[in-house]
Amino acid sequence: KVIIDMDAIGDADSLEQSDINIIFGNLLQQLYNLADGKIVSTYVGTQAFAAVGATAVIANLIIGFVNGVTQGFGIPISRCFGAGDYKNMRRYVAGSFIMTVAMTLILTVGALLGIEGLLHILDTPADIMEEALQYIRIIIMGTAFISLYNYSANTLRAVGESRIPLLCLAVAVILNIFLDILFVHTFSMGLRGAAHATNIAQCIAGVLCMAYLLFRFRELVPKGQEWQVQTRDDRIWNFTWYDVLFCEYRYRDFPDCSKQTWYEDCDGAYCGKKNRGTDQCSDAVYRHGYDDLCQPESGGRRI
Repeated sequence: KVIIDMDAIGDADSLEQSDINIIFGNLLQQLYNLADGKIVSTYVGTQAFAAVGATAVIANLIIGFVNGVTQGFGIPISRCFGAGDYKNMRRYVAGSFIMTVAMTLILTVGALLGIEGLLHILDTPADIMEEALQYIRIIIMGTAFISLYNYSANTLRAVGESRIPLLCLAVAVILNIFLDILFVHTFSMGLRGAAHATNIAQCIAGVLCMAYLLFRFRELVPKGQEWQVQTRDDRIWNFTWYDVLFCEYRYRDFPDCSKQTWYEDCDGAYCGKKNRGTDQCSDAVYRHGYDDLCQPESGGRRI
């Protein structure tokens, strides 16, 4: 049964259009910091502007790292989608989500603990150190919002939808400018206001993107056991989302067939046979997942 086809997303974006959307999306994410700098320089002063500029490389590094990791998670999702392997596609969606949450927690805690030392390494001037720390710590605490947007956006891109993530980001960037003016100028919150405005805008971008994914692509949402991490049993290594995400290689030994050597082909769709069976086994092709079928010519059984 076909669960998702290309009609579900209308006309799929062409490769060129998708690349353009991704490039513009990456550029728009850099505008958060630029907008903060412009607003605080206008309404607070040059020292506040210097503090934002001193932390720009760190803020952009966090965005770039999260975006790069979640783009990598989208590769097996995309390949499963193209191969029509929707069950494993949802497993990779689940695995990507779990690993994104873990990455976000580690990155947030690690960055908060090490940010002061990093600013010293970057030779941040002492007269702006306090303001720089005040601003970047609030930005780091919003790492979860950066992850939410990039995970949702890259999952959508994996199934051919690159326009909606760009539109959600454009809305958030425009909203960030208005919130900057509101918090920094109207409420006189200074650098803290600029940082909070950025986090709110990033949160809205993530929520919009995730809402679109959940309501427009419901079959992407993992169900039940698709969230579970499979473990080793007494017969075989079960292939799961983490195998393909890290392109790990495994060997399988089936009790009712002659010894077979199998490899995981990183496309998340099929497990190809490296060495074909001898006199005991037919030339069965084993499908990736949990419906592996061992078909010896006589006396065999389903694995």
